[in-house]
Amino acid sequence: MNDTFAFRLKQRRMAAIVSTALLLSFSFFLLGTFSSSAAVISDANFISFLNCLNPLYWIGLALVIATLVALWYFDSYNTAALSLPAVMLLGIMLLSIPVLLQENAPFYVSYYPAGEVQTILQSHHINMQSELPLITYHYWPGLHLFSAVNILVSGVSLDFLLKYIPLLWVIIFTLETYVIAKNLNFSLRQWLLAAWLILVAQWIGQYYYGAQAIAMLMYLIVLSVIFSNKITVRHSLIFFVTIISLIITHSLTAFSAVLSIIFVAVFRKRVRTMALASFVLFMFYYSYISLHVFNIGVHEFVGKLLQFDFNTFWESSDFSNSAASSLSKVICHYAKMIFPASFLLMMLTTIFYFIKEHKKLSKEKIIYFYCSIMWLIGVGILIMYKYGTEMHYRIYLYATVIIVFLFISRFSRSPAVVALVVLLTVLFFPARYGTYSYEQTLESELKGSKFLAGIVDPSVSFAYQFPSYVWYHEPVNIYTPLLLYAPQFGEDNLKVDPGSVTFIADSIQSHNYMEYAYGFDKIAGWISQNPDQVNAIYSNGSYWAYKNRSS
Repeated sequence: MNDTFAFRLKQRRMAAIVSTALLLSFSFFLLGTFSSSAAVISDANFISFLNCLNPLYWIGLALVIATLVALWYFDSYNTAALSLPAVMLLGIMLLSIPVLLQENAPFYVSYYPAGEVQTILQSHHINMQSELPLITYHYWPGLHLFSAVNILVSGVSLDFLLKYIPLLWVIIFTLETYVIAKNLNFSLRQWLLAAWLILVAQWIGQYYYGAQAIAMLMYLIVLSVIFSNKITVRHSLIFFVTIISLIITHSLTAFSAVLSIIFVAVFRKRVRTMALASFVLFMFYYSYISLHVFNIGVHEFVGKLLQFDFNTFWESSDFSNSAASSLSKVICHYAKMIFPASFLLMMLTTIFYFIKEHKKLSKEKIIYFYCSIMWLIGVGILIMYKYGTEMHYRIYLYATVIIVFLFISRFSRSPAVVALVVLLTVLFFPARYGTYSYEQTLESELKGSKFLAGIVDPSVSFAYQFPSYVWYHEPVNIYTPLLLYAPQFGEDNLKVDPGSVTFIADSIQSHNYMEYAYGFDKIAGWISQNPDQVNAIYSNGSYWAYKNRSS
């Protein structure tokens, strides 16, 4: 009786200390990110972004990290009521800084295809016989359905969704990792470390408002069902509702999930019905309802396979170090490299352990191991796709969750693992915010791109690094010929002069991207060297538009 009383007393003390620490951390976060005016990151130096945060933010972050370490160490006194708020707060403090610091939603890709819902709401009509003017609706109808329902029911604006949904995403994402851990019979200590690792793995920023972010939440629900120790009727119902929603929301995530479920079904009989049903649903939708997407996917997959022309993600600006001309860029570059390298090491370490200890493991753990490997094989097949410039992001995201849970299932008690997680938390800032100077969305950029959207059309051409802003204002311009510079397009792409197009747009954000990706600004440099070949037609101090005189 005395031992029980003493334990409960210590547990209450722990709860009081943690609650106080979290309250202080949250208060410091709000005070540390408060500003009377929106922050503007003026150059491609991650230190510039960090300078926007006052010392109170860093005190709050250090306090929440110390709280998480304490909850891990004093595991016997830990409860879900303490761990869940702590991990959520960490996720918010890491991923949601721009919500309070910036005037607009970050990430230019947030604005399109999400912005196309405005056309739907204004016209009150969807023409399924033609792609115009609803181009992306035929690819990601789930995203537009989600946007339309929220705008009509809650009365909020699209700009509100673009800016604040990422904050809600962090909360839901954290809760879903908890559900997966519960279904795997993980302890709170194991879940805490797993969720922490998965959150810092989000340095790539794919949680902006878009189809892939919503699909990622559905992906975690599918995972939680497939890897449940016991699949009930309720699990099956949740699975089918989620897989149907996923199929109409994001084709690549749906394809990856269906492919991985089929591989898992080799070792797990309980999911074979789900594997067959999800395959049939996927093929039916993309063969009969979204045939254009299906044709593109088949051409991409089969064509690249026959030509041995696979994804070359290492040529992107995230992994190429050719432009690392400053210490800041070098730090950002290697910080990004450390993350995939760390998760690869985790996977290899776990595989080595299971091979070495498989005779001592229970049948349940062996099946879990094989199912995880089969899921990763399904994800790995995506390397055959190029999918624009983001395939390496998607493979990384889909694989990381599985790798982390598999790794933590064995190595949750090691202080070295905790030290690694803390280190990755520190590296998160240069990895995530090192490119923020061109990922921010300035008001001047939106105004300038609105002007550009009003003068270009499919009969002309234009050069601009962030066409999503233009498409946001006028979706039909997705058919307007575009000159876009990016390292993964190859050296020949950089040889094309801006003078080859009708209109040229330059801006602070464009300059920051070119400096980060190449170490020089091709667009601004050409304009300064050829002033007689262009007429300035727009300027707001941070965004400039020009018309080629020869066009």
